[in-house]
Amino acid sequence: MNILLINPILYTPPFSGGEVNRISTLDNTMAVNYALGFVQLGHSVTIVASEEYKPLNEKIYEGIDIVYFPNIAKRYIKRFPNGFPILKGLKRWLKRENNRFDIIISSEAFTYTTYIAASVCPKKTIIWQELGSHNRMLRQLPSKIWYNTIVRCLMKRVLVVPRSEIARRFISQYSSNVSTTIVSHGLNTDTFYSSVNKQNYFAIISRLIESKNIVTTINKFNEFIKSYASGSNWLLIIAGEGPERPVIEQEIEAQNLQDRVILRGRCEKNEVGDILRGATAMLTDSLQEYNMISMSEALACGTPVITNRVPYTSYEVEKYDLGIVKDDWDWHDMVKVIECRDEYVRRCTEYSSQLSYTYLAQKMLDAAQALR
Repeated sequence: MNILLINPILYTPPFSGGEVNRISTLDNTMAVNYALGFVQLGHSVTIVASEEYKPLNEKIYEGIDIVYFPNIAKRYIKRFPNGFPILKGLKRWLKRENNRFDIIISSEAFTYTTYIAASVCPKKTIIWQELGSHNRMLRQLPSKIWYNTIVRCLMKRVLVVPRSEIARRFISQYSSNVSTTIVSHGLNTDTFYSSVNKQNYFAIISRLIESKNIVTTINKFNEFIKSYASGSNWLLIIAGEGPERPVIEQEIEAQNLQDRVILRGRCEKNEVGDILRGATAMLTDSLQEYNMISMSEALACGTPVITNRVPYTSYEVEKYDLGIVKDDWDWHDMVKVIECRDEYVRRCTEYSSQLSYTYLAQKMLDAAQALR
């Protein structure tokens, strides 16, 4: 089977709308690893991407072809052009090439590229929906107009496969053709694999930005140290970089936690895997999030998660009892995970196989049966 994956944004763009920082290779990007999942099942994949995400070193991946198109969004969207790419020539190319593809998977209903795919070949297109709420740009007005007109009227024949239960509930308000199958983000299980050998530390894997609410999590860890009998023997490891680092450093110093909280900075994926495999739990108290890849990475490493209900992935954590999901969780919940660590780790380890790219690629193919 020949599969087209339309995923213009291959990795996180700068929020300021500036130039995209080009990376060395696409080895650790979701699109390439997801495509490799299809390749391992015997299929071939073509990825459509925006050309500003072309890596410094173009690597050949067996069974995968990558086609780049220029992004002309900067002509129309000055503030955040990288977040809403408009790919010049995509429609013409798709009209010419669509006959060689059996399935077209396009990320998000609220994108111009998905609209193009849905208009050119609606019977082949699958919308892979991540958003579970309206985009906040201009007080949600563009998003609400788009979903109530474009999605309701011009994408009504297109199958939608949600990436989470929250995304399914949201998109079902605007589309009557939503799959009951949920296909979440996958992981490279060569990098993120489970371990039962946990050590006395918690982990935060996150960009250091205000919406991640990391200072609050540090405060909760400080309460844990003060209140738990052996709390002084525990560490908090934070992997990530971002503009909030000075604020976080000040908080660590103000609470005299320099020897208890370790800032690792930006880490490569293999380093993140090592941190998560040894952690007793991953902590998050995010104020704003969609599908947190780091939560899935933790679960793949056999590590439970303590989280509020903001991240979409919290639904799976709660459903399968893979940690603690509670708004306003506190140090008592950290103690509970420690006391029930073996049981949590066992459930996470059993669940981890459902996070591989190959497993999720097959789930997408199963969902695509509705196209036939």
